[in-house]
Amino acid sequence: MMTSHSEAEFGDIFYSELQEVAPEMIRLFVRPRKLQYSTFIEFMQLLVRFSAGPEEYYNQVKPLAIRHMKYGVTSQSIKPFGAALFGVLKRILGEGYNESSKGAWEYVWTSVSRCMADCLNVGSNLVTVSLVAGEVDELQRALDLAPRGQRADWITRVQIHDSVISPLYWAVRDGKVDMARLMINDLLTLRADTDAYYFGYDQLWDVHPDIVGVLCKLCPALLDDLFDGMMWHSGSSGDGDTIRVNYYIRALLGDPDVFPDAWATPFGVLALHGPASIFVHPLVVKVLELKWKRFGMALFLAMEGWYTLILIGFEVVFVTMDAHDCNTIGARMAVGALAAATVLAQSILMMGQMRGGQVGTFVYFPGRGIPLPRWVLKRSNALRLVSMVLLTLVSFLDPCMSSGSSSSSSSSSSSSDVSMSTNTTLQEEGSYHSSGLDIITALVALLLWGGTFQLCTLNHRLSAFIFTTGVLVSDVSRVLAVLCLIILAFATALVRLEQGFPDRGFGTFPDAAFTLVRRILQTDPMPTEGFSLISWIFFLTFAMMSIVGMLNILIAQLSETVAALALRSEAFAILHRVHLSLEVETMLSLSKRRQIWTELNLHENLPFDEGYLGPSGGIQCIESSSVMLHPKYVKDRLIRVRGEASPLLPWPVVEKPEESEDEDGEGEDEDAGSQAGVDDDPN
Repeated sequence: MMTSHSEAEFGDIFYSELQEVAPEMIRLFVRPRKLQYSTFIEFMQLLVRFSAGPEEYYNQVKPLAIRHMKYGVTSQSIKPFGAALFGVLKRILGEGYNESSKGAWEYVWTSVSRCMADCLNVGSNLVTVSLVAGEVDELQRALDLAPRGQRADWITRVQIHDSVISPLYWAVRDGKVDMARLMINDLLTLRADTDAYYFGYDQLWDVHPDIVGVLCKLCPALLDDLFDGMMWHSGSSGDGDTIRVNYYIRALLGDPDVFPDAWATPFGVLALHGPASIFVHPLVVKVLELKWKRFGMALFLAMEGWYTLILIGFEVVFVTMDAHDCNTIGARMAVGALAAATVLAQSILMMGQMRGGQVGTFVYFPGRGIPLPRWVLKRSNALRLVSMVLLTLVSFLDPCMSSGSSSSSSSSSSSSDVSMSTNTTLQEEGSYHSSGLDIITALVALLLWGGTFQLCTLNHRLSAFIFTTGVLVSDVSRVLAVLCLIILAFATALVRLEQGFPDRGFGTFPDAAFTLVRRILQTDPMPTEGFSLISWIFFLTFAMMSIVGMLNILIAQLSETVAALALRSEAFAILHRVHLSLEVETMLSLSKRRQIWTELNLHENLPFDEGYLGPSGGIQCIESSSVMLHPKYVKDRLIRVRGEASPLLPWPVVEKPEESEDEDGEGEDEDAGSQAGVDDDPN
């Protein structure tokens, strides 16, 4: 068939047949005609392959049915589609469409259409119908008809034989944000009748263990709704100073047996991909507080104490003392030993992370990367590792090591002679130059002091400042990269114009580049004496582009960035500490993480009121009553329902009262609740 007809001819014939048989179905084909043509040909080829391998076809028809379900196709659409299909075959095959070929095609189509119709019938319910229509009110009405014991399943799964699709993910991936928000809020609504509590928390996370990553990527705005539904607040206690808050954080923390890599837990995914604004949410703050107090702060202070000890030793031995004095070689060796021990410990940690699957990808070129341990992927950890390696080299490659190793019985006077000889050689008046080891030592000093910025994590404001500084450095680096290209371009041009006048600073390419840099920094006057007109033009163009242009752009960009970051400084401070807590967690053994997980008792039911145990999956905390002033505070959002209790019954519908001129409208709320059988009194 394909040898004598093009895709477009096939498509045009199909559309004309469909228009004749079932014109109402044309509206279902909304994609471009050319794409529909190729899809029709692929479907015909799929039918041909059916005769060779029916089982393989059945595996392919289920996702095909799911896709067409989203287009609004129902099982009733299959019969007119088949009529149009046979019309196409009759016109295309011509004389070849005889009783034999017709019987073969009918056998294939009958088997295929039955499978397709079965999938569409099984997968179609009130929720999927409302998703196809895109109507939020229709979705709400569908959920109101669901049996209370199956309501969460209606939202989280549509079973098509051995395949499952999620209406929630369907809404998220199709950009139906309001419908997805309704489903998340409905799932995480706490309801109770006289027999049981109903909370869709477990169904949500069992079917969507990657929901945090999906929302971070496709719809970050829904993270707020997700975390709101994972909290419950009581009213004020008897003394009015405290309230009870349930934080359902089990799924967000992640079972260490399921997530051996702390960064792969939902909380780790949130830290890597979540918007900064979400980290001020009380649930996220509570998870961070839990990790920080349990293990984060203790290990962090231990690490920083160790690095501080090395820094103090470095300052005393390499800065306060004479670094070329062979009498102090022992002290330098001791500091080097501490650095070597640190390198060894970090190497063991990284090998353990590689074996445990705690790896990430270091992208060194777009589309190319290499797997590395999580520990070394953070810039500060990598720089500290480099500083320890360099400090080890500086300590053990000291010139005094080679001079002192010739004789173990050398006296202190001979050591002093070696030291004096070394210093005399290196420090003759006017001829001292820094050796390679001195340069490395200076670099080590910068790296060691740079590492102390991690201590700012202990203070939220300092932490926010450091995080903001990192963002600003990233902005500055992009501008400087462009500025370097401008300098190189104009340095090359001015060398060609002024090569015969080396005294003007443009005799060679390095001199020209250095002169332009000094001009940008305004450390030199303009070297314009004797400039030709064209040199003047080039130099002024450079000044306009670099000083007036790029630097002013940089100032404006930094001003805008600082203003934006200032509004979210608290969020950035928390995010910084979240990253640090997760890094520390990667250092813990799996057995230690299991122990912490067990100690949290996340399997125990959490009480709502005295004697009323609710769902499990979190922790209960006694918080200050000031929490009631937080925008996220909702007083006892548990909906208690009187009347007959059965998982087969739908929940009573609470009619929303019309807005009243009365400021609080309490009377109308009570009337609506009473009519629906909703009771705020747990007794």
